[in-house]
Amino acid sequence: MRLGVQGGPARGQTRSLPDRGKGQVEQLRAAPRRREPISLTALHLLENVIDIYMPDMKYASAQVGLQYSKIRDYPQINQAAVKEMHRQVGDLQINEEGLAERGLLVRHLVLPNGLAGSEEILRFIAEEISKNTYVNLMNQYRPAHHALQFPELNRPITSSEYQAALQVAQTVGLNRLNALFP
Repeated sequence: MRLGVQGGPARGQTRSLPDRGKGQVEQLRAAPRRREPISLTALHLLENVIDIYMPDMKYASAQVGLQYSKIRDYPQINQAAVKEMHRQVGDLQINEEGLAERGLLVRHLVLPNGLAGSEEILRFIAEEISKNTYVNLMNQYRPAHHALQFPELNRPITSSEYQAALQVAQTVGLNRLNALFP
């Protein structure tokens, strides 16, 4: 199994998976941790190398992406990358043991005051990727480091903000959510 994580494990990390009685130990290869979306050129080079992609979809607004992450055109670059990842590996396939074998798992962190643009991101996933996309809808945002300088980011999300994102996911027809139901 080869795993591509955008925003995941440390640079070039390789881990051995435990032998599950099949007489072999598989290697798990992870792409380097990235702050910015991966380029389409790099993704084309990774075709047939990565089995599982786990990209973050952080912002729906280019202005927000530039302001908080200093990345120009974040949504356009990120959306093109996620489309390419899905083209390469498809929807997440989980085996009979409950282990992911191949596919796309999108991570989205709900931010306070709607700054992530969760509705737009979830609608994009449902309409332009697949309603069967596995989405990890995360509620664990806690302000730290530079976020403390921005009043609009300087608080955890509320239960109602997370519930609103869950409602959007259900409304647009995303049916594979890894979400917390408070």
